[in-house]
Amino acid sequence: MRVKLSVFLSVCILFLAFTSCKKKKDTEPVPDNSNIITTGATPTPSLMYNGKLIAEKYYSWSLGSGNFVSYFCKSIITTSASTELGIVSSGMNLGILKTNNIQLQYNPRIKMYLDSTGAINYSSTISYQHNSAGLGNINFTNTDTFPRYTPMLAAGVNDTVEKSKNFIVPLAGLTYYNTVFIGIYDPSQPLLSANKTVNFGSGNVTFTPSDLAVLPNSSGCVIRIIIKKYNDQTINGKLFRFENDSYNDFYAILKP
Repeated sequence: MRVKLSVFLSVCILFLAFTSCKKKKDTEPVPDNSNIITTGATPTPSLMYNGKLIAEKYYSWSLGSGNFVSYFCKSIITTSASTELGIVSSGMNLGILKTNNIQLQYNPRIKMYLDSTGAINYSSTISYQHNSAGLGNINFTNTDTFPRYTPMLAAGVNDTVEKSKNFIVPLAGLTYYNTVFIGIYDPSQPLLSANKTVNFGSGNVTFTPSDLAVLPNSSGCVIRIIIKKYNDQTINGKLFRFENDSYNDFYAILKP
């Protein structure tokens, strides 16, 4: 139930952030594939983190073309180190946390720092600033770029999801990432979602009729492809994950 609630809250927060922002010009450079992986392809679940600081970039796709929508940030910091999964529920309010010198607001309900300004711009710099007795001084600039879903792959995303048939999400050839999360859901009922997570090197991902059976009987859905790039850094003797996530939304017809 905790996992479902976390997914529900995350979807609601991110859907509101996504839909409330106007489309902007995308000025960020394309990732340099000569430096495909900076921190290892496969995550290590046993590592203990004192923070997970996540920069997000949103795209809306149509007819193989991706329109940049907005940036967002959500971050978790704690004095009690925890695994990547466990840290989601162990975030603490440790005072001021900034990204690109914009102060984030701590939300005690979900134990996470969130952007409330809508003014974040990660087109040239992704940095974080924090200073507390528990974690010390943190002033880190993440030089990783955002991963990208390519127009060639996007053109292969079917605009109709039929629950009675296999649905394939193209990933073959994608190189600059650590993990990819794929969710298919109706925004009005986000708890009823079909989800898959794959690690670096995965080919195309298939949702079977059994996977899709959880989806409601509605007329439309969102196919959300989140491409994640990790950069683990030890600062003041503590491990932090600096993560760049690319959110790619496709709107599709949903059929039985």
